[in-house]
Amino acid sequence: MRAYIATLSLFMSLLNTPSGAGQLQGVNLSGAEFKDIKQTSTTATPFGRLNKDYAWPDPLVLKGWQDRGVTVVRLPFRWERVQPDLRGDVSLDHIAKLVEVASRGTTVVILDMHNYGNRWVSTPDGVKQAQIDGPSGLVTRDDYADVWRKIAERFKDYPLVQFDLMNEPHDLKSADAATEAEILRRMYQAAIDAIRGAGATNSIHIEPPNWAKSGALVSSFSDAALSLRDPADNLIFQVHQYVDKGEKGILPDAANGDVDAGRRKIEAATEWARKHRKILFLGEFGIPNASSSSGLTAASRMIDHVQGNPDVWLGWTAWGGGKAWREDYVFRLESTPPVDPAGRLLLFEKLHSK
Repeated sequence: MRAYIATLSLFMSLLNTPSGAGQLQGVNLSGAEFKDIKQTSTTATPFGRLNKDYAWPDPLVLKGWQDRGVTVVRLPFRWERVQPDLRGDVSLDHIAKLVEVASRGTTVVILDMHNYGNRWVSTPDGVKQAQIDGPSGLVTRDDYADVWRKIAERFKDYPLVQFDLMNEPHDLKSADAATEAEILRRMYQAAIDAIRGAGATNSIHIEPPNWAKSGALVSSFSDAALSLRDPADNLIFQVHQYVDKGEKGILPDAANGDVDAGRRKIEAATEWARKHRKILFLGEFGIPNASSSSGLTAASRMIDHVQGNPDVWLGWTAWGGGKAWREDYVFRLESTPPVDPAGRLLLFEKLHSK
């Protein structure tokens, strides 16, 4: 309990601090991206069972976070669960319910396609995972553009909705010797064109390869990122920065106890964005569930940097909210009975006064 309260206290102290005034500050709401699809696939439910293997966040949970001061939520979801058949109809009613609640509270919702550059498809031989524009040819960037066009058509009249085109793409291979950066550039440009072709001017988030690490944005993906063209000039470059060994977001402590590791890593992204006049967003970082963790201090210092550079950083969303997480999950932010809701309030108060 003490560790959980410490985690929540840090989260709350980060909200609406003077240095971060005007920035978006909030949380990821997990659930719709849960469970391995291959393991849960059946003939009747090839991409998992709703409310068994995965669940959409309850709008009341979103309302609870709004009441505690968040101004943005990032909503992870699997492509397969909003469009089971490639080029088919999309099912967006669950998202729409959350968007309506968010809009009433003037909360930004970032729709995060949580697929890592791949998706599962139904074939005569069962469900198979295929990379977008990969060697298998099972999923093309035109398929990818199709789903984003349809999502954009549904939410183009909601200016508080933003589109995160792909969560943490990594290890992408091509059939024509293109680099990973070029594969992503092609994918993203196809999606941007489709979204703008649908008449949507919503903000679009672009994540670099290598699990969206900030280092990839300023190195291997830099040229590709700068070559993207958006007629609405409304691209946001989103990075994820964990501070544990390997930046995997698994362990509570900063690698080698280095509490400035995260700050140093994102400083390079800050310089890149300022030089090229781009906007950044920190889409994932962990506030560990351990009161004495060096990762707790590292997260705080990293966000100090984000909030100290509002000219290039739009804001941040911490990982991971949503009721679906286990009680002992190291980065769990959601409180449920018997956790005292006052603990969350104490956390927010501490963040406010930081």
